[in-house]
Amino acid sequence: MKRNFTKILSLLLMLTVLCSLVFAMSITANAASSDTIYINNIAIKEGQHLMANATAVTTTKPSSDYAYYKDGTLTLNNYTYDGAGCSVPRYSDYTALVYSEKALTVKLVGTNTLTNSIDSYGVGIWVENEALTIIDGGSGALNMTVKDDGIFADDDDINIQGGAITVTAEDDGIYSEYNLTISGGKVTVTAEDCGI
Repeated sequence: MKRNFTKILSLLLMLTVLCSLVFAMSITANAASSDTIYINNIAIKEGQHLMANATAVTTTKPSSDYAYYKDGTLTLNNYTYDGAGCSVPRYSDYTALVYSEKALTVKLVGTNTLTNSIDSYGVGIWVENEALTIIDGGSGALNMTVKDDGIFADDDDINIQGGAITVTAEDDGIYSEYNLTISGGKVTVTAEDCGI
């Protein structure tokens, strides 16, 4: 009887350890796969807001003048930002006002202004690592003035689906390694190097 009890106890302990390992691996996998984007080097995770010219995120929804990220969509609601940009992990000499390693949809509400007035190798909206960039403008507007590239997709397509997009850039206005599709809206680009 004592031997059976010891075996059962050992088996229960092994099952407990195994369940703990599986649970810990699940938490680690979820943490690793959580979406994070950056606006001017400020990390925004799922369900977080960043008010215009703020330096920290919040989970409380502002009435206006904010950026909001959820389910791969960055909503810019009358958002204004001027900054030096954020460091992109793969390339330390890149900066970006908006940066994502995954596919990103940018939804425009109202009039939004992004500027990068620092003379650095920087871009406006930059997506890398085989990611599609979609600008879902609707009736909104995006005014962008940057020292380098405006809207830039490293390894995938850019799809502009609406809105009034105005890009003034000192390098490329809108650049995609593959395809650029404009299926709606009005796009105006002024660039010293290549417009589109």
